[in-house]
Amino acid sequence: MTFLPNGWTLSKVGDLIELNPKNSCDGGATVGFVPMPLLGTRYLGSVAFEAKLWNDVKKGYTHFADGDVLLAKITPCFENGKAGIPMGLPSGLGAGSTEYFVCRAKPELLEPRYLLAWFKTDGFMRNGAVEMTGSVGHKRVPKEYVVGNIIPLAPIPEQKRIADKLDSALARVDTCRERLSSLPGTIERFRSSVLAAATSGVLTRDWRAARSTGSYLSEPDPSEDRLAVCLPPGWVWSSPEGVKADERHSLAIGPFGSDLTVKDYRDEGVPLVFVREIRARKFGDEKTKYVSFDKAAELAAHSVSAGDLLITKMGAPPGDAAIYPDDMPDAIITADCIKLRVNPSLALAKFVGYVVSSPLFKERLREITAGVAQQKVSLKRLRNFPLQLAPLEEQQEIVRRVEVLFRYADRLEARLKTASEAVERLTPALLAKAFRGELLPQDPNDEPAELSSNLVYGGFEAGD
Repeated sequence: MTFLPNGWTLSKVGDLIELNPKNSCDGGATVGFVPMPLLGTRYLGSVAFEAKLWNDVKKGYTHFADGDVLLAKITPCFENGKAGIPMGLPSGLGAGSTEYFVCRAKPELLEPRYLLAWFKTDGFMRNGAVEMTGSVGHKRVPKEYVVGNIIPLAPIPEQKRIADKLDSALARVDTCRERLSSLPGTIERFRSSVLAAATSGVLTRDWRAARSTGSYLSEPDPSEDRLAVCLPPGWVWSSPEGVKADERHSLAIGPFGSDLTVKDYRDEGVPLVFVREIRARKFGDEKTKYVSFDKAAELAAHSVSAGDLLITKMGAPPGDAAIYPDDMPDAIITADCIKLRVNPSLALAKFVGYVVSSPLFKERLREITAGVAQQKVSLKRLRNFPLQLAPLEEQQEIVRRVEVLFRYADRLEARLKTASEAVERLTPALLAKAFRGELLPQDPNDEPAELSSNLVYGGFEAGD
């Protein structure tokens, strides 16, 4: 048994609206045209329109007017919450996709914004998705679901107060959402700034000063004009070739052509490393492919071990880098991957990875990329491409400081994710409270809601 607030009742949506009304006006009048892409998904989203002549849209389209509630009925638009109330239409009239339900509220019974809020509840959308009929990709919510849907109906003055409250509360939710949505870019810029400072010597300027090794940056080498970079004292220009380990195949690309094909893939064995894993800096998941141990032996020149630096040779732009983790077994890199096994007496793989990932390196890397559909950099060009190298002791300090700052960024990202998830829960929570009568106090002076259909009790819960 469901108990509603005093003065509320349960009614069928169809008893409160005129469904899919028709418009009529002068054929030369300008009206608003709303194709599906212009109908938004957020409760407060305004409905954009294009100006059209009535003669051009009066046939073959759905009609509506200012204040009508539009509801998308086709998948996936319905599930995405496409619904809204057009306002400010030329001539006050409009037309649009035939995939809309148009609900014109009976003003003495229903506030349009109250109905829109109901259409946005999780329960309405979830149950509507279950009721869809039609072929895959063309499923639609049946008209019977909409007109027969039971809505908890507050007195009309309270409907308007609830709608006003939702307008103000959800506007604050949207503001919070927008602010949070800007933060991932801020965190990414922070990481980029850390790498820029780390690989230019700025991050450890105080560290060098404390050791009297010089805190200022040197002048650029005139013979290396294209670098135009001031290196700190003790730093030198090197290259992937210059820092690779002495053993064979320390600097290599993945196999091409018939050396490794889809036919070689297995569900177990030696894992393969793809470009996507380097970009994500995440290795070993349900998408991981394998090759047999015999095939891995054939491809030994392309093997990768824990601690190796992996670089993408394609992308927009190429040059994403990641260290192959210590907890992963030896693997084989695939096409468009580059492996660099760093000589530990010259450099730390993590430091070299920071250089490769730094804004300066990526900017310079564009000079040697080629391709139209996909930008690529060849191993031949990358082999002797300049990269700045700090003394080994300073590399260790740089890696330590970068890891501290990146952990801080990771914590910020985790908190941002938690906050974003909480914000996304606010809208359905507010809507559910609204239809339970808990969003604001009831006014005992309100006239009870008119009962315009058979009451439905039992098994009903607001928002379901």
